Amino acid sequence: MSIFSPARSKLIFLAVCYFLTSGIPVHGQQKHEQKDEEVTGPPRIALVLGGGGSRGAAHIGVLRVLEKAGIHFDLVVGNSIGAIIGGLYCAGTPVDEIEAIMKDRTISEVYLPRFIWARILFIPIRPLVYAFVKTPCAGLASGKKMRRFLQKRLPENKRLIENLDIPFRAVALNLNDGNIHTFDRGDLIQAMIASSTIPGLFKPVEIDSEQYVDGGIGANLPTFKARQSGADFIIAVSADNKLTHIQSSKLSSYKFLGRRLLDAAFVAMDKRLREEANIVIAPHLVGAMMLDDNPEQIELSISAGEAAAREALPQIRDAVARLKASPR
Repeated sequence: MSIFSPARSKLIFLAVCYFLTSGIPVHGQQKHEQKDEEVTGPPRIALVLGGGGSRGAAHIGVLRVLEKAGIHFDLVVGNSIGAIIGGLYCAGTPVDEIEAIMKDRTISEVYLPRFIWARILFIPIRPLVYAFVKTPCAGLASGKKMRRFLQKRLPENKRLIENLDIPFRAVALNLNDGNIHTFDRGDLIQAMIASSTIPGLFKPVEIDSEQYVDGGIGANLPTFKARQSGADFIIAVSADNKLTHIQSSKLSSYKFLGRRLLDAAFVAMDKRLREEANIVIAPHLVGAMMLDDNPEQIELSISAGEAAAREALPQIRDAVARLKASPR
């Protein structure tokens, strides 16, 4: 049976909906004008991979097309599934291998917690269990399975961000100060997990005594972080569902309503961030679910990414040629 059963999907939808709708105000609190670092040298091309759960498989199609076209990146910035795929890619993991991981449900198996109903039933008695000891941060599960999975996939010499083949940044929300944080050095695995930790579903990731969760609040498509890192030209890949007009009758389903709310929230949050990119690759994803490990749907998302990248390729080639021909 798929790990994304209807009951579990509904619970996760509720968690993610709450996460997004309660956090939208944070989007306006980001300090976009503050630069992380000054970068000198030749023009830099950045690829930004946004969040979107299983829809992020579209990133694989985009990477495949751009790689075959000889488009090289000086920087990759990722959030959530974009941080997972981007981190693996920058560490030298072949695109075909990343695709296999998505299709064989490896990521979904290690990502979602088991016995979710039992974990929910535990919540009311949690204060009693931790009555005489320090209460851990709220969350139904930890990211231990994901850490073990990434440790197997990443060689030891590629587990520090500064040692990657391609410069990489992962973003996450710092719950302590409420700001979006950029991980540009240190433990790669820790940064990837922090960036993809859905609050409520998972316990926040503690790094240097601070608590971090998914950067989807305020930085689902972290283009401004690429600009702050010195990028001259930004290619952003958005894994948002395209919003089309629907009949009111469809909203009688709680599951469909949850999906619609998520889609609308992501589109709203990403609208301004898209404007900071020079080129936005937006695969045609309509009705694709965030939590769907069906290999056929994964393949459709990958194909959509390939199609969108091929369509944008002439514009990307022209822009890259102009950048290389002009001094910075």
